[in-house]
Amino acid sequence: MPTRFSPYRSRPRRAPDGHQTGDIGDLFSVPESTVTSAESSAVSRARTLGTVRICAAAIVLVLFGQSLRLQIASGSLFREEAESNRIRDLREYAPRGVFLDRFGTPLVQNIPAIDLVADPAFLPEDLAPIFTALTHALPDRNARELQDRIRALDRRAGSPIPVLEDLTHKEFLAVNARATELPGLRVETTAVREYRGNGTFAHALGYTGKLSAEEREQFPSYLLTESVGKTG
Repeated sequence: MPTRFSPYRSRPRRAPDGHQTGDIGDLFSVPESTVTSAESSAVSRARTLGTVRICAAAIVLVLFGQSLRLQIASGSLFREEAESNRIRDLREYAPRGVFLDRFGTPLVQNIPAIDLVADPAFLPEDLAPIFTALTHALPDRNARELQDRIRALDRRAGSPIPVLEDLTHKEFLAVNARATELPGLRVETTAVREYRGNGTFAHALGYTGKLSAEEREQFPSYLLTESVGKTG
């Protein structure tokens, strides 16, 4: 192996016993095995860093491609699913009290009633199929007036809105039979007050009714389908 030149190397000296001693340059020389090990370690670190960079770039590209697929390729599909994924608020109304005379005869009591209500947020854009189904289910009702009510509904309303009140039992069965053809519409059972003597004592006992516009502002937590006490 050729001898490496070092500016610190001086002429060898001999000890009194005849053996050759080292010089000061030997203190600053680096063994070749140490240099080779350091170079190998640096190459290994560079390869590892390159592999990590390639993996990171691949992950970024995959995520970017997936984002493009979700936002552009399948964006309309997910938008339609999100529009149909809503929460419907169903409430159970507490019945109002019954008034009895001293003999236990009811002066006013509750009787069930059936209303047709709409959930505007669930109504489709094309209302023609709904109008056709309603015409067949409710032939005795004014179709034009019913259609105008549904068209005038505010689609941004989050609470149900009454469309038709006091359905007969026959109409209730007909609407229920076409429930799949009436998205956004449903029947709801409520209670109305029945007075003894054809309402002779209604002014004294009080009566109920749907919310007016002024009452809606005064009681914002009430739904438009609820009946509230008016007077008495």
